[in-house]
Amino acid sequence: MEKEINVVICSLNSQYIHSSLAPWCLLAGLEEYVRDGINAGVVEGTINEAPRDVLERILSRSPTVVGFCCYIWNITEIFELVKQIKQELCECVIVLGGPEVSYHVGEVLQNTPFVDYVISGEGEKPFAELLLAICGGTEVAGIPGLCYRKGSEIVIAEPYTPCEIPPSPYTKRYFAALNGRIAYLETSRGCPYSCAFCLSGRCGGVRYYDMERVKKELLLLANSGTQTVKLVDRTFNAHRSRANELFRFISRWLHAIRNRIAELQSENTCRSKPQN
Repeated sequence: MEKEINVVICSLNSQYIHSSLAPWCLLAGLEEYVRDGINAGVVEGTINEAPRDVLERILSRSPTVVGFCCYIWNITEIFELVKQIKQELCECVIVLGGPEVSYHVGEVLQNTPFVDYVISGEGEKPFAELLLAICGGTEVAGIPGLCYRKGSEIVIAEPYTPCEIPPSPYTKRYFAALNGRIAYLETSRGCPYSCAFCLSGRCGGVRYYDMERVKKELLLLANSGTQTVKLVDRTFNAHRSRANELFRFISRWLHAIRNRIAELQSENTCRSKPQN
């Protein structure tokens, strides 16, 4: 690796109370596939705050590369933001990913010259490989899911749908940033169906995470200070027995918590009674 680069992974949420899992998945991918040479961090904002505020948080990190997680609710703001980044840092490399850009890459690269790369499909490994190529000054050809311009040609790759299970995004840095907001839990990726109206059917077959990992991550989230944990599986109950096992686990955990609360209340009541 020839140089160290600063990388910002940015997501614009619809409201402050919402968190975003995608940038932390990408960061976990960097920690899994890249050992050194990359100083990466996450910047979360909302579509309701002043774009300049988000821009200043990004620029304060002096980024070489900025990646954006693109969805239907934030794509307009992201296009405006990356334009401003290029005006301030013309050499900064802009990478887009997410469902809002994965399936019409040609249009995105044709109409938005300030975007350098688009990752189609899952991003943990392709994003890491792209950053390694940028660090080492090597060719990006062959990186799975990576779409880009090559002269007057637009190179479009198939959406990346790996077989392996992605690394866990639930790190100390994630929980420090969560700060009581709504949390999201992914227990599988992909979808067993191929509905014509839904992009999830184009994401490859379903892959289920190890159940012990799921239970551990659920407890981590439940004890993080958040009041709400939402499941983001494409079809959570497609595997009925697996879904029922997780429901039973949640039910037992809630029952144990209620019993413990009742015990503590009983102990406090006993202590507060006057002594004869």
